Amino acid sequence: MKENDSVIERAISVSIVLTQNTRQNEELPDPETAASEWMEKFNHALRSADVISLRKLMLSDSWWRDILAFTWDFHTFQGSEQISQSLVQYCKPTSLVDELSISPNSTTFEPGIGGDDDIIQAFIQYRSTNSWGRGLLRLRRDPDDGGVWKAWTLLTQMEGLTDHPESVGSRRPTGVLHGANPERVPWLQQRRKAAEFAESEPDVVVIGAGQGGLALAARLGRLGVNTLLLDQHDRVGDTWRERYDFLDLHSPAYFDHLPYLPFPDSWPTYSSKDRLADWLELYSVAMELNVWTSTRVVSESTYDSITKRWSVHIERPDGSRRTLQPRHLVLATGMSGAPLMPTIPGIESFTGEAIHSHQYTSGCAYKNKSAIVVGTGNSGHDIAQDLWEQGVSEVTLVQRSGTYVCSIDKGFGYYLEGLYDHTGPSVEDADLIQASNPYFLVGQLHREATRHIAENLDRDLLDGLRKVGFLLEFGEDYERGLFHNYLTRGGGYYVDVGASGLIASQEIKLRTGVQISRFDSDHVEFNDGTRMEADLVVFATGYKGMIDTARSLISSEHLNNCSKVWGLDDEGEIRGMWRPSGQEHLWFMGGNLNQARQYSKFLALLIKASEIELI
Repeated sequence: MKENDSVIERAISVSIVLTQNTRQNEELPDPETAASEWMEKFNHALRSADVISLRKLMLSDSWWRDILAFTWDFHTFQGSEQISQSLVQYCKPTSLVDELSISPNSTTFEPGIGGDDDIIQAFIQYRSTNSWGRGLLRLRRDPDDGGVWKAWTLLTQMEGLTDHPESVGSRRPTGVLHGANPERVPWLQQRRKAAEFAESEPDVVVIGAGQGGLALAARLGRLGVNTLLLDQHDRVGDTWRERYDFLDLHSPAYFDHLPYLPFPDSWPTYSSKDRLADWLELYSVAMELNVWTSTRVVSESTYDSITKRWSVHIERPDGSRRTLQPRHLVLATGMSGAPLMPTIPGIESFTGEAIHSHQYTSGCAYKNKSAIVVGTGNSGHDIAQDLWEQGVSEVTLVQRSGTYVCSIDKGFGYYLEGLYDHTGPSVEDADLIQASNPYFLVGQLHREATRHIAENLDRDLLDGLRKVGFLLEFGEDYERGLFHNYLTRGGGYYVDVGASGLIASQEIKLRTGVQISRFDSDHVEFNDGTRMEADLVVFATGYKGMIDTARSLISSEHLNNCSKVWGLDDEGEIRGMWRPSGQEHLWFMGGNLNQARQYSKFLALLIKASEIELI
């Protein structure tokens, strides 16, 4: 496959990026008419619970992803047989969805993947007694049925609860009440009183005030759910401030907006960690979120299945203690839990410094000294680059296994092109398009994107790494790309912002396929018997997961009811995150800024629906 091919197969985690249609002379139906006719047949079959008719409307390899609309959970169904059976199963008199319709002026033709056929794409909508929502429909011809247009992908997604709309726009709070009133209380005094919960209990307690916790609290606040955020740090944003000095986001601002308050138009494409930290703090103030900083959970939280309330035991910065009793408890402590630090013989005798990457801030104290960095994910590369930039005389990167690498501009930019960039649709539409592609389908299509990046866009970059022995990992057929590794492992990749060039030029030395087996006073020894002198060893070896963090916060009696958190389940949905956890009224909120924006909406709707006893 050559870079200048007129049609390049590619897929991204957020959308299927389609290229120019090469079939100019073929007559095509009016897309809106075709989509409307399909939808009319679909609604009739759905109302009639007609499995056979529903099956005939779907391609044999079709996909239906539902986010709360039919199922009050995240589900992906594959194949016409499973989809038709599941639609009938979930579309009962108690279903939230009465019928679907095509959104006006939203239907378009899109060239097919690889030019094989065309796709009719339409935004869809529904409104029912209890909820309303949106979705996306893609139709393709069925070559085995005379070219009839049938559904290839269908997304149904809840956006809101009919009788409980968000307090935004025309429903925004009045704020200051004008007129003479001798009992009027200043706004600041009201805010302080509300944030203290001195005479009431919060409906929801969220442990962790990072991007996930903040986004969720903002969503819940707009739904009228009283929420309290707890964070052990001194300031909102400290989880970012306390990382290494040159940490920055590898995803662009278009991808990373928080709900209700997007970055300004002048915001840099890539944010430094301190800039982002300040933005999160500003966000918490602007959105009037109730945050208790410097607050610790001092013992395991327990749940009373009779009263339907949690007991969360906390300590405030002044040493005072309180037991909060919310109905819902959310862990937003971050996907990364406690550091994974290997136990290596002799480390106690090492006269240099051996630390985990979360303890690293800068290499300026090691100028003209030698350093070893273990691990080749984003943190390992960033730290090695910083050490070189700070004048460390010899920097060695230790690679234990293969790593996926792509450039930030050509590679990662290719994944997001046309969706999360300056040419893309609104953030709301981009998020809907992203959600419309089930993860397993993305995994299949993503191979072509990974192949094209590796063989064309990043070829020179990767060839340079290969020449010095860097172990690249793409899988047997390019199935292990950036987003595969993120969704299944939460790591195993590097988006290059400079370190790869230093490795290729051997400014940063490389050791591959080895591990440190022991320390002595001023050397490390590898498991192949070689030794290396070092003043600093940084272990960028990852972190434990959210469940491990939860073990110190929640009784094992309740935690044992939970599913695994992160990774994909049998349907291809992320396990345990933003959805029912298995333990009543316990929820997990995590992920990157993009996921914080998108999935906070669904978790907030689930909690609100529980509060009004809709579920």
